[in-house]
Amino acid sequence: MNQQNKNIEFIYPLSPMQQGMLFHSIFAPDSGVYFDQSSYKVYGKLNVSAFKQAWQTVVERHAVLRTLFLWEDYQKPLQVVRKSVDLPWVNHDWRGFSSVEQQERVEAFLQADRKQNFQLHQAPLMRCALIRLAEDIYQFVWSYHHLLIDGWSGATIVKEVLALYEAGEKSHNLYLPSPRPYRDYIAWLQQQDQSLAKTFWQQELQGFTTPTRLMNRGVNTRANSKEIDGVQKIRLSMAITEDLQVLIRKHHLTLNTLFQGIWGLLLSHYSGQSDVVFGTTVSGRPPDLAGVESMVGLFINTLPVRMQMSGETSLIPWLQHLQAQQVEREQYVYSSLIDIQQWSEIPRGISMFESLLVFENYPDISLQQQYASLEISNLSLFERNNYPLTMLAETSPELSLFISYDNCRFDDAAIAQMLKHLQSLLLTILVKPEQSLYELLLASGLTATSLTTSVTKTEEFNDVGAHSNLTEHQLLIWLGHKFNPDALIYNNALTFTIPTEIDLIHFQAAFQVLVNSSDALRTIFLEIDGAPQQKVLPHLSYLVDFVDLSQVADSSVALSDFLDKRSQIVFDLERSLLDTVLIKLSHKKFVLYINIHQIIGDGLSLSLIFNYLSELYVVSANNRLPQVVQIPQFQDYIDYERKYRDSARYEKVKNYWQEKLSEPIEPLSFYSKTPKHTTTLAHRVSLKLGFERTQKLKALAIQEYSANITENTAIFNIFLALLAIYLYHISGNRKLVIGIPLHNRRSPAFKKSIGSFVQVLPLYIEIADPDNFQLLVKKIAASMLTSLRYSQHIVRNPRQHPVYDVVLNYHTTTFIDFAGAKIDFDWIHTQHTNESLNIQIRDVSLSGNFTLDFDFNRDIFDEILLELATQHFVQVLDVFLEDITLPILQVNLLSMPEKHRILVEFNQTQKAISKQTFTQIFEDQAEKTPNAVAVVFENQCVTYAQLNAQVNQLAHYLQSLGVKPEILVSVYTERSLQMLIAFLAILKAGGVYVPLDPAYPKERLAHILSDSQVSVLLTQNKLVNQLPEHKADVICLDTNW
Repeated sequence: MNQQNKNIEFIYPLSPMQQGMLFHSIFAPDSGVYFDQSSYKVYGKLNVSAFKQAWQTVVERHAVLRTLFLWEDYQKPLQVVRKSVDLPWVNHDWRGFSSVEQQERVEAFLQADRKQNFQLHQAPLMRCALIRLAEDIYQFVWSYHHLLIDGWSGATIVKEVLALYEAGEKSHNLYLPSPRPYRDYIAWLQQQDQSLAKTFWQQELQGFTTPTRLMNRGVNTRANSKEIDGVQKIRLSMAITEDLQVLIRKHHLTLNTLFQGIWGLLLSHYSGQSDVVFGTTVSGRPPDLAGVESMVGLFINTLPVRMQMSGETSLIPWLQHLQAQQVEREQYVYSSLIDIQQWSEIPRGISMFESLLVFENYPDISLQQQYASLEISNLSLFERNNYPLTMLAETSPELSLFISYDNCRFDDAAIAQMLKHLQSLLLTILVKPEQSLYELLLASGLTATSLTTSVTKTEEFNDVGAHSNLTEHQLLIWLGHKFNPDALIYNNALTFTIPTEIDLIHFQAAFQVLVNSSDALRTIFLEIDGAPQQKVLPHLSYLVDFVDLSQVADSSVALSDFLDKRSQIVFDLERSLLDTVLIKLSHKKFVLYINIHQIIGDGLSLSLIFNYLSELYVVSANNRLPQVVQIPQFQDYIDYERKYRDSARYEKVKNYWQEKLSEPIEPLSFYSKTPKHTTTLAHRVSLKLGFERTQKLKALAIQEYSANITENTAIFNIFLALLAIYLYHISGNRKLVIGIPLHNRRSPAFKKSIGSFVQVLPLYIEIADPDNFQLLVKKIAASMLTSLRYSQHIVRNPRQHPVYDVVLNYHTTTFIDFAGAKIDFDWIHTQHTNESLNIQIRDVSLSGNFTLDFDFNRDIFDEILLELATQHFVQVLDVFLEDITLPILQVNLLSMPEKHRILVEFNQTQKAISKQTFTQIFEDQAEKTPNAVAVVFENQCVTYAQLNAQVNQLAHYLQSLGVKPEILVSVYTERSLQMLIAFLAILKAGGVYVPLDPAYPKERLAHILSDSQVSVLLTQNKLVNQLPEHKADVICLDTNW
């Protein structure tokens, strides 16, 4: 840049917000990020030349509107103000088109205008277009880069334009005081104490290590979509707006605080986290800077807002606390988001937040009013930032909520639902502001998954349980269903394929008698005075649905489609919790589908239902079916548990688990991924071990481990050991906790009762250095016996702080026949799991071939990782079957093919040597990917094009000093971007690179300089005085080249 350029008025650095915007604009030049477009209708006899002149005058008044940005060849980017610029302006006359055609052309023009990126090194970074639609109707479009101004400034500019136009039309002299220039704000920024800001933000974000991740809600996969932004809005009525304003005034709050609170709650709902961080914009206009309210420029800043929520916290005091935090944050509005990111515990390179809240309270530009003979209306704004989700709240005149979103991350339906949730939260607050956050979420129709830890505290759990007739296990299921009513976590669905003719009348009669005979199958759940109550209906007319697919061409496909849809049914706890369908495939082939909610029946209950049904069907076919048969009732177990909870034995067991759960256990990670439990969605991978593996495993179980225990228990202990070894090798954790489901049926009568008995027991396993397979299995067997002595206790497992995050279940239930016909059986996966990993072992048909079902949480395991995980687990099994004495530390998860890929294929270094020099290769890369990031150093990020330009500039300068082949050039710098530029420039100039480390003793530096006789020395200004005597020409990379 020529400093003598007569059209330069000022040069000064960028504000922190401008630096961030510039980075994103350079990094994604074609994305349109931070492109702003304002469009509105103008009605009246418009003097076009006067209107254009008013805009040109405003550009002349405000230096920031004549600004361009330079970053190449500069250590830090600069903004340069031109003395004068001509505002780009286009006029169109579309009066000859119909109103429909005009609307289409206007929309096409707006879209095309958004794709015309500004060249940031050319001023002005704004343009205007005036489109005539009728004699006295115009469409005006004002586009600009957000680097120049914020919304407050935009309002100021429009008001000045309209005032100037009105004065010109009336031939009045208009006095507008000279505005305070934006450079004064830049100077103010440079005077602020960054050390105070650093201390504040480090304390504010202490302990927050992982960003608040939003689930991709109804992800679109439109990879080739050209329009990636969507916007939806809702407008609240004036009555609701006024009621909210009355409410906040009553409690000395602001609307901004209210919206921050509900946005934080909504993020908590969607992320499943009680500690969330999002971004918010602040005006950034320092009150101690005189005249700041009328200044034009980019003052806004984006700062992180951290919210920690507990379910029992009352709403109003919580909002008042948020407001106090907001006031404290405003003391540090000058902080750079880049600096805050570095001061936080979020890993470098990971964005601190994914969502932004914008609360617009800048002056109303009053576009609905008349100016002279003009009427301005139908304002439309477009802005694109670099966040996938932005919520904008406007306050004039009615409250309006906008959500702009990345269409590649969120679909339209998901955002519409999000807006409904926002509106529901606001209306619920109006109805009852004196409530807890937990109550607010539930009353608004949202789940409170993120707040369950406080709700399931012992005292509160026991308080609800004391007023409920549910068992402890049922109460946990009820709470889980209430928190997440749309998930299918508690559905138990399966199918039985029956190869025989079935009489529908007898089948229906048998099923009705079974319902008549089991209290569990007639149970519904009501909420009375805040506590759940189970009610057994005296009679329930139950109809088994019948579907005939026997005439369908491809009945197997039709059956699969039907079951996929049917199994997605969500149960209503206040209605029947059993769903059955009899499906006819042919004259002698039927499929029975049964789905039961876990709150009334577990896996063994399904076996009992099928067996009872088979017996009753045979009795009905012989015309001897009674109305009711005698089977044990679940109420007997409810009475038993109530009595047990009042016993001394219960207190002893409870004390055992309180002590056990107090032991510190490091949270489990999976291939370096830490679970966040934002979803219960799961992938299932089913794997058959094969007959040979299964039989070898069973033989080992009998030979080595079955003393004093059953074969099934020995097999289960082996699988627990295999799982523990696998988890140890992928996480490094020696202390592990695995959840193991127990049938919990402690009497012969309970084993014949349909009901919800099963409970999950945490099994503690510790791996020591000398352990081998054999020793670990025996340790697990001993630990199992101890745990089983204290198993009659419900151990709660909150999702946010789980006791166990992996469950292993060995299904020993078998299904043999129906009315003499041998059946096939299959579980239907609901695609949900509470844990990160859930594994089932089964051989229900007694085929001698174990099947392993792996349910992987989708937040952690993608398709590649889940395939790798199953391979590694089977590898542990194969190693065990090969040598049970092998030390655990020597177990290798890699199979031979995987080892070959890593050690041979991936490490294949034989390659033809390139004939190009390093500098030629670098030039080619800069030409191929000029906008790709080449170097990242601290908060600096440089593209290949930028790096190449700086290197070339220094190389030419070195050549002007006589550097050529065999000329030695020394580099004496600290680790920095300048050091890399110097190295590359020496190579390009043809010189020889001689490194000097500032950490070397001065004597060693003197020896190197004397011995090498370097002609040029590149260094940094602060290091010059540390150099020993030498004869080289010194170039300070940070000051004088």
